[in-house]
Amino acid sequence: MAVSQRNEKVAALAGVVGASVIAIGSMNDLDRHGIAALTFFNLGWIAVGLASIDFIRKRDSRFPRWLAVIGGLTVVAFIGFLIVLLPLLSGDGLAAPEIRPDAWIVPILEWAVLIGILAWVFATGWTWWRAGNVRVD
Repeated sequence: MAVSQRNEKVAALAGVVGASVIAIGSMNDLDRHGIAALTFFNLGWIAVGLASIDFIRKRDSRFPRWLAVIGGLTVVAFIGFLIVLLPLLSGDGLAAPEIRPDAWIVPILEWAVLIGILAWVFATGWTWWRAGNVRVD
């Protein structure tokens, strides 16, 4: 296994573990939730980004280059979310505002990440399945 593939798998596994633990630490326990969420959001963009770069660099009929576009947009959502979120981590920055705005950038970007990663994983799995390399029993 090549080093880049191993790094992709390690980042993906750590991101999945972080995403799984998010549900254990609810928003009422911001310390645990924050650690799990930051694990997912930091490692998620790295895993999707590395795999998307790999789709561009290496020709593989299972993974067409257009998957890198979905991956790139997902990485932008991840990084955008982190840029907006990180300054809010001190004090009561994550507390819901007294008067909720009509459009709140933090949850908008958080949902963009979720939709992006689901679309990327679905599209990647679908193209791999269509190439005939995945058995469905």
